[in-house]
Amino acid sequence: MGKAIDALDKAMIDIAKDGSQFLDEDFMSSIFEEIYNNVDGNLIPLEPLADAMKFMIEDKQSSSVDGSKVLPNDLLNAELFYPTRDENKATSTLVKKMAVEVVLCVLQELRDPKKASVDYLSSTGGKFSWGQTTQEEHEASLGRMATNDPAERPFAALTSQMQSFGRLLGINAAAVGQACINGDFKQSENKNNTRARDVPAFNFRRAVPGDMHRYLSFSKFYCNIILK
Repeated sequence: MGKAIDALDKAMIDIAKDGSQFLDEDFMSSIFEEIYNNVDGNLIPLEPLADAMKFMIEDKQSSSVDGSKVLPNDLLNAELFYPTRDENKATSTLVKKMAVEVVLCVLQELRDPKKASVDYLSSTGGKFSWGQTTQEEHEASLGRMATNDPAERPFAALTSQMQSFGRLLGINAAAVGQACINGDFKQSENKNNTRARDVPAFNFRRAVPGDMHRYLSFSKFYCNIILK
């Protein structure tokens, strides 16, 4: 995170000086190009990030209005940096001015002493920044969880259930997400095991209300066990 936020900070400072860089594809795509050291010690983009961006822009396809397959992110990228539509061409000057205002706000937020981000900035001498931590500390952090995704996942699952099925008890919606995380709806490797939790695997994102009845009844049973 230290190198990434430093790279973002530097890019925002550059854009604040020259808003036209916001519409420069080479500049924007190079922001995170030097945040990882390979085995030879050379600075390169983080490999999973580079692979993900390549997939999103060069490989991921969607169906267009006429049914043909297109690369939506590649088309969006092209229109952003090399606009062909008159309305997009006409607003380029405005976008450059807006870019300066936006990055000034971002820089102010990054330096807000009330926020954690200031501790990760090398330019402010942040105590957790790349420039203020040792190589030993860098190596010790390898493989560690950098976000609170495991803590956020149950909330996302609850929100998804509430949005998908409307009038639903929060206790049941929460139990469905927790049961998914625990693997309660996955089939057991032991085919002779007939416990209640070993029901067929179920895709909740594609479920319809009728399909949920048996799962919600199980979720209520599951949640009652937790509360007891």
